[in-house]
Amino acid sequence: MIMKTLKLIVIILVFSAVKGFAQNPTIENATICSKTGESIYISVANVSPTDSFIWQLKTPTADWTTINNLNAANVYSDYSMATLYIVKTATLPVNATLYRVVVTNGSSSLTSNTATLTVSPLSVSSTITGASPLCFGGNKTLTYGTDSIGDIQWQFSTTSSTADFYDIDFENKKTYNAVNIQETTWYRVRNTSGACNPSYSPAVQVVVNPFPIAGYIDGGDINVCKSSNTTELILIDYEGKIQWQKSIDIAGPFASIPNATAATYKANSLAVTTYFKAVVTSGDCLSESTDPVVIIVDPTPISKLITGATTVCFGDNIKLTYGSDSIGDIQWQSSTTSSTDDFYDIDNEIGLVFTATNLQESTWFRVMNSSGGCNSVFSPAVKVLVNPLPIAGNIEGGGDTVCKSLNSTVLSLNNQEGTIKWQKAPDVNGSSGTFVDIPSATKETYTAASLTATTHFRAVLSSSACASEMTDSVVIFVSPTPVAKLITGASPACKGSSKVLVYGEGSLGDIQWQFSTTSASSGFNDIPGEIGHLFLASDLQETTWIRVSNSIDSCNAVYSPVVQITINPPPVSGFIEGGNKNVSKKLNATELTLKGYKGTSFQWQKAASLTDNFTDIPFSSSSKYIATGLTDNAYFRVIISSDICTKIASEPVFINVNSDFEITTFPNPFDSEFNVNLTPLTLDPIELKVYDISGRIIENLNINSSEINSKRLGGNYLPGVYLMIIKQGSLEKSSKVIKK
Repeated sequence: MIMKTLKLIVIILVFSAVKGFAQNPTIENATICSKTGESIYISVANVSPTDSFIWQLKTPTADWTTINNLNAANVYSDYSMATLYIVKTATLPVNATLYRVVVTNGSSSLTSNTATLTVSPLSVSSTITGASPLCFGGNKTLTYGTDSIGDIQWQFSTTSSTADFYDIDFENKKTYNAVNIQETTWYRVRNTSGACNPSYSPAVQVVVNPFPIAGYIDGGDINVCKSSNTTELILIDYEGKIQWQKSIDIAGPFASIPNATAATYKANSLAVTTYFKAVVTSGDCLSESTDPVVIIVDPTPISKLITGATTVCFGDNIKLTYGSDSIGDIQWQSSTTSSTDDFYDIDNEIGLVFTATNLQESTWFRVMNSSGGCNSVFSPAVKVLVNPLPIAGNIEGGGDTVCKSLNSTVLSLNNQEGTIKWQKAPDVNGSSGTFVDIPSATKETYTAASLTATTHFRAVLSSSACASEMTDSVVIFVSPTPVAKLITGASPACKGSSKVLVYGEGSLGDIQWQFSTTSASSGFNDIPGEIGHLFLASDLQETTWIRVSNSIDSCNAVYSPVVQITINPPPVSGFIEGGNKNVSKKLNATELTLKGYKGTSFQWQKAASLTDNFTDIPFSSSSKYIATGLTDNAYFRVIISSDICTKIASEPVFINVNSDFEITTFPNPFDSEFNVNLTPLTLDPIELKVYDISGRIIENLNINSSEINSKRLGGNYLPGVYLMIIKQGSLEKSSKVIKK
């Protein structure tokens, strides 16, 4: 048997007076959904267990057919029992199929009436249009789509879009007019078709905006202080959307406060009295406004100074006066504890002048200024010291020697009673002169600073009208400040020389000469025994910085400006590279470079010969010189100097300005020997070779140019003709000689 959810069709059998039956069997029409798998069953009630059943069907296009196992397929089951089960397939059973049942009891049989089976189409839903927000109690017309299938039933829910929907009585048309809507409601349509399950349209929401309720503001109508204020305003019992507004006048106009849309608004840093209200809106409903509240901004209280406070004796009175331009209510207060703690109001003292009477102990007084919601401010507290009889006590400190230029000595008064007034007096031949008060020196400790001369100090103790007492005096000895002067005589020197340095007159303090070979600011050491105004710096070997230290007692030493003696090494001539050469008379430029020298300045010189005077070449003061445009032979040298050290000259070099030189041999022909004369003569070495008629080398000499003119040749030659070739520098000449 195929088990499905079944819809029960009860068939009542009515039996007649046929033998074995009390009534004839009767069945009723049935309905099944067209959805495959849907099922129903048809039952005959009040039957005997001994009855048997034959179910029959007839389609619109066929005759009656008994249902059996050959034609039941997957559609029919239990067709031989009192209940016939029917399951819908894609094609069977068809709409308008007829059914009947034959009931047999013993030998008697009865056939029931005919029942019709209706196959219902599936229900199809559509969509609803026209839903939108509205105000409380408004109406809304909703329209259902025309393409739905099945009977229409409008439904509503005030819970959600999915739960708690209820039918709206008599609303089964395409259009539904929802009237007097009191709360946000969801609407949908149910489509039903026969025995098929209903289908539902998507639910639409009609948002009902309640009428706005302004409510009231909690937190206003207060006083705040201008200097610093924050007031929290809370909207209570409102309904709707909030917009806070403000105005400096209760009559308006009120302006919206940007971004102030929450139930709580904090009014910060108000400078003037301001009114606030909340405007409440709800959708398209008319807005409502709260009654305004005010925040009164009180001026910031300002305190001033109390004058008139002095020291009094026990039981005296004192009149105190408060500054006239303070702001806020005045209340005088007093404390016998300190300037900051345990102050109490003085009854009925609210004016600018207050007289404190019969003072028994030292008391601090101050004024409290208050202004509305502002924090109170307080004047600086003043102390009225009620003194017992003064006690001088003793001074700790003094007896020291300090420096005039910079000094600071702390004097402390101990074991005293009363008001303190420090005094000082000049030193007169080791004793104190006339004492005078030191302005503002009224504390237990006094710092004697920047003294320029030996001074005596004492303290005078008083207690208002009480007789004063004085301490023994103490003295602070002041040494004069050392003074430095200038050193003269410093200048560059050559290594190993000496310098006399003179220290300026008028310096103050002990003199000590110092030197450093490091720098002008570090590495200084004392020069033993050099404590006078003159100092001979002898056998100087390196650059040295000299200064003088002046010192007196405990004063910091002072130093003269540092002078520098620059030690220059003796110059070294070095050598000239690039000379001793022949150049063309027509076009020449020879670079001469000084090498291996030591010195700080240069001067190139030239001469026509080694016996002539060398003269300076203008504008030639570097280590290089280019000799150009020469028309005659010339010798060149460099004068090297090192500041004040003795100048020195380099070895000269020669530039021969002539493209040819001449060879003269004599006698020629010769009998025993001959001489060679070479002109002009340069400093370059000479290479001399003599060849015989067959090309053999007879002589091969390399000699200095100074030797050529004194050289005698040919003593060992055989009679014949000879060729002599002479080279000097880049020049070469030949000459023929004959020996007899």
